Amino acid sequence: LRATDRAGGSLAAAAFRAVIAVALVCGFVAAWVHRRDDIRAWFDSLGARPAPTHDEGGVSRGHR
Repeated sequence: LRATDRAGGSLAAAAFRAVIAVALVCGFVAAWVHRRDDIRAWFDSLGARPAPTHDEGGVSRGHR
């Protein structure tokens, strides 16, 4: 708000934009908390899994 005031802008408009931004962030966080299990299940259904380590999955290196 100080920068807006120094630049001669509208303090009310700047405050309104800040309130909207905070409300959007709070809304996204609340939605995520409410739906996080569904989001995780959806993400897991995409096939996201950790990369295999050493010889998991029958991967062999150096032998033909």
